[in-house]
Amino acid sequence: LSVFPTATEETLYNYYATYIPSSELTPGEGYWLHFTEEGETLITGNPIAEVTIYLEGGWNLISGITSPIQVSDIDDPEELIVPGTIYTFDGVYVNSSFLEPGKAYWLYSNWSGAVSLSGTE
Repeated sequence: LSVFPTATEETLYNYYATYIPSSELTPGEGYWLHFTEEGETLITGNPIAEVTIYLEGGWNLISGITSPIQVSDIDDPEELIVPGTIYTFDGVYVNSSFLEPGKAYWLYSNWSGAVSLSGTE
């Protein structure tokens, strides 16, 4: 609530094979958070220019970095990410070709391992 003061209390969840209640935000992880109405929040702090994300086999909920990056720019040397399986939610699930700051993304991984995101800021 210190980052998103208009969010509904106790509605922050991340995902590891099931939804898990959370109280802190971790770079690279994606979250569901409930709001009663639409709005905007200004987030201040140090930019996140790069992050390593550890994936499990199956569906993962991730976030990006401070700057938008193309999905094709994800460093995935083990080819963990199944092509065409990166989605964001905008009332419905939408296939994504970019990772935008402040959004979460579902992706399907063939198996466990790490991918890296980096950009310029």
